[in-house]
Amino acid sequence: MASLTLTPSECRVGQQVTLEGLDFLPSTAVTVTVKSPLGRMGIFSAQITSDASGEIASTDIANYATGTLTLTAVPLAAETVTIGAKTYTWRATVAATANEVLIGGTASTSLDNLKSAVNLDGNTAVYGSSTTINADVRASTKTATTLFFVAKVGGTGGNSLATTETIVTGGSFGAANLAGGAAASGLFDFAFTPVGEGIWIVEATDGTNSASTTIKVHSGG
Repeated sequence: MASLTLTPSECRVGQQVTLEGLDFLPSTAVTVTVKSPLGRMGIFSAQITSDASGEIASTDIANYATGTLTLTAVPLAAETVTIGAKTYTWRATVAATANEVLIGGTASTSLDNLKSAVNLDGNTAVYGSSTTINADVRASTKTATTLFFVAKVGGTGGNSLATTETIVTGGSFGAANLAGGAAASGLFDFAFTPVGEGIWIVEATDGTNSASTTIKVHSGG
């Protein structure tokens, strides 16, 4: 699920607001729309191209290393996926053991369960309850047969994070490590300056993934 964060979280009229968005489609045009309170001061939109990790932002920041797991068949029990410092093991049932992931009825459901485990989304029915969040990588956008991973820290360091698997049939990473981490992203800048008080709404969509948030704007002074 895509997300948006505004900085600051509240502001005064005339104060610049910057934006960061995560988990949009990589290298894709993202339409950002800013709506003034009740439309009194208008609505405007702009397009920003996400970077290779699916991020949009207001500053030129480090590129995040990425990698994609392709899974076209249901994994077998005891097969593994290593992402960063953690190794996840597929199981027919899960209980308390950390980093065990429930095999789904389809490849897509299995990827959903792996995403839950990596991001520790609270759905302990599909991963061992002793699992902790992956400190190196987050699981981002997903299709029926792929799961996209993004390093949590930008820059070249993410290129050393492991992405390996022991899936016999239908599973593969594109490489043994994440790739694409770099010192700067080349993102298009985006910021806006509210001209009136009230609750402003900011929305972003790439046509597949969408996110929205609000910011409370106070009168100047």
